[in-house]
Amino acid sequence: IETITVQGSEVYAASDVLPLLGVETGDNLLRINTGAMEDALLESLPQADRVTIDRNFPSGLTVTIADGEPSAQLFYDGSYYVVSQSGRILQKNTEARSGSGVVVVGVTLENAQVGDYVDKLQQKNWEEASALAKEQGEDPPEMPDELTSLKTLFSALEAAEFSEVNAVDISSEVSLTIYWQNR
Repeated sequence: IETITVQGSEVYAASDVLPLLGVETGDNLLRINTGAMEDALLESLPQADRVTIDRNFPSGLTVTIADGEPSAQLFYDGSYYVVSQSGRILQKNTEARSGSGVVVVGVTLENAQVGDYVDKLQQKNWEEASALAKEQGEDPPEMPDELTSLKTLFSALEAAEFSEVNAVDISSEVSLTIYWQNR
């Protein structure tokens, strides 16, 4: 490897990414595991939604980072978690931010951290609660389907070309509430 190029991100500079990459100039271009490097880098960059690493023969490596774009703000336990389209938590705020997406109430985000994926977090929390219930001889809790409801709702809104939705409350499966034009 003679050159390493980092591109695509407005959040992360090359100087932030290169130390996390695990390779440097002089390493063998063919012997690196780009898939493992992509996974490790994505894990280390909580504001990124996607990372791709390409070999540019004869001696170049290109790292392309797609920053997460705010899609929704999930309100839980007094905080607003800004999530990307892929469901990755990008920020945790004390108040809703304009331009960070629709506010969603009713999604459980226990132990959530910036960089977590909401679906993986819920799966992990459910597995831990199930294991605890099993130890105590109780029935395991139901797997939360809040995200399925939310994805279905947003797909239906998009298909109907229904815009200007400000907030959604999915706390109750039988009484979904949509706030449109602040009404």
